[in-house]
Amino acid sequence: MENNKLNNLIQSNLIDFSTDILEIPLDTFIDNDTIEAFPILGSIFKIIGLGKSINDKIFANKLIHFLNELKDLENDFILKEISYIDDSNLYRHKVGAKILEIINRIDSDSKPQIIGKLFKSLLLKHIDYATFYKLVNSVESIFIYDLLVLKDFDEHGYLYVDPPPHLYNFELCNVLTMNSHFIDLTNTEERFYGVRAELLHHGTILLKFGLN
Repeated sequence: MENNKLNNLIQSNLIDFSTDILEIPLDTFIDNDTIEAFPILGSIFKIIGLGKSINDKIFANKLIHFLNELKDLENDFILKEISYIDDSNLYRHKVGAKILEIINRIDSDSKPQIIGKLFKSLLLKHIDYATFYKLVNSVESIFIYDLLVLKDFDEHGYLYVDPPPHLYNFELCNVLTMNSHFIDLTNTEERFYGVRAELLHHGTILLKFGLN
């Protein structure tokens, strides 16, 4: 049932209209008059089966930001790939139901867009489902501003300050050097730094497919 809700949203071409309401501030979005002003919102509420509570409106807002990341994909392609994942029987939950569950739980600040980008990468087979779910778990659990620290790593995959602990806990980066000298590759001068951290595989994938 939950899986069909996501499929129904995609079949209804609501992705094409998501951009029109992205700029509405959240405090305006949750106002009752907004639903009447944008009929597209009424369609989303009806398909998902939402009421008019603040939590329902916040969920719809996150869902729109998620869907907007899929706007460059054909609806038929999205549905075909969802069906392919579901029919593989490798996973306990239907992907559509899992997506809605995740979006309902996550914070509003930028995370729906990140999940949308990761899901797009899954559909395009840039990442597999196991990697997708691992990265989504990291995105859900890590404070958004800590997560954005991944963008501060340089082109060589290094960061010369101590990253937030969660980035270590979720195996997104690793400490290479603490309290020692090493060569700074950006200008070939020997420098001293307290910590040098390096992106690990999943950190690199999250940065490439979720944060860029």
